[in-house]
Amino acid sequence: MNNQDRTGFVKLYRSITQKDWYCDINTSRLYICLLLYAQWEDKTVNSVHVSRGSVLTSIRTLSEKTSLSPQQLRTAMEKLKRAGEITVSTTRRYSVITLTKWDEYQNCTGGAQPKKSKASGNRRTKGGYSYDLEEYENKIRSTVPVYHKKQKM
Repeated sequence: MNNQDRTGFVKLYRSITQKDWYCDINTSRLYICLLLYAQWEDKTVNSVHVSRGSVLTSIRTLSEKTSLSPQQLRTAMEKLKRAGEITVSTTRRYSVITLTKWDEYQNCTGGAQPKKSKASGNRRTKGGYSYDLEEYENKIRSTVPVYHKKQKM
């Protein structure tokens, strides 16, 4: 996994605490892991099409990422399946786990997320927000109090 795959964020709503499975730490850990590793756009991984909100993985890989035993993972996956949070498509080599409410929770309206604008001139981009560097510096200067040293007599 390269650094580009580790950037960005996912939304985690407080309403997750109202889920029946939330108090089970293993299930919560697995769900958050799946949220973090899910594809945010349709992609082909190892010649397998993986849709937005899905993770191409295996029990072994999930076990390493979550520090849960294979049996704990299977139990947690079963709880999430019964709750309608995930669907699982399994082959001998891998599983594709899909978060069923990905689009609803991550506000994806189809297609890829918007790309960040390129910085040009005095415009800068930070965290997806574009700002004018000079305007930003002036704002900082106007809000930070200036203390002058008293001259000694």
